[in-house]
Amino acid sequence: MWTDGYFREEQNSYIEVVSATDYSEEIARNKAAATAIERRNLSTGSRVQVVVKNNKVEVTGHDELTVKARVIDEYREHLGNGEHRVSLLMQTAKNPEYEFETVNVTSDYGFSIRAFVPGWGQFHKGQTVKGIAFLTSEVLLATGAVFCEMRRSDNFRKSQETTTLTITKEYRNRADNWEVYRNVAIGAAAGIYVWNLLDAVLAEGRRYVVISRNLHLSVSESGGIMSYGLAWSF
Repeated sequence: MWTDGYFREEQNSYIEVVSATDYSEEIARNKAAATAIERRNLSTGSRVQVVVKNNKVEVTGHDELTVKARVIDEYREHLGNGEHRVSLLMQTAKNPEYEFETVNVTSDYGFSIRAFVPGWGQFHKGQTVKGIAFLTSEVLLATGAVFCEMRRSDNFRKSQETTTLTITKEYRNRADNWEVYRNVAIGAAAGIYVWNLLDAVLAEGRRYVVISRNLHLSVSESGGIMSYGLAWSF
């Protein structure tokens, strides 16, 4: 999900996506990281060499430049012409002394009431085709069940209105057949609905970024004989 373009400015850092291409994956990776550092260093006009080692970004070629940056996640593509495209989700501190906010990339969405609506849970996870399939199936089966019930009811009504035994029996048989079709549609709709619930809860979705801000609570006490209280509200 983040490869489509992502940028967030937090209190202590920038979180952004940078991409680069090259015939070597590692060179493309380092180029992408260098792009992020250059963005943050535009005011100095200096150009630096950047190497990514174990998701840590090392800057060389400029003794006075101190950078605190790291790679949160990466995505590599083979372009088919021998080139590689590497996209990095990077976090760069505004000041090397600042602590990073906690950033994670996850495909876990947890339980949501969206699961009870066919297809909605899949749409939320970025699984558009699967969501359309679940929604369309439920609509078609529900429509089919209603249609079959209407036909069953119509044939049963006609069987009650006729006095000819042969015709009555024929209408009854038709009503019984439509009742079977209705029950099959209802059973199929129920099965797909349960499948939808399980899929919406258990299946992994597209990976997205989660930022946890570092919150701290401190309590201090001054001299004197005063009493203190602490109120904690959410």
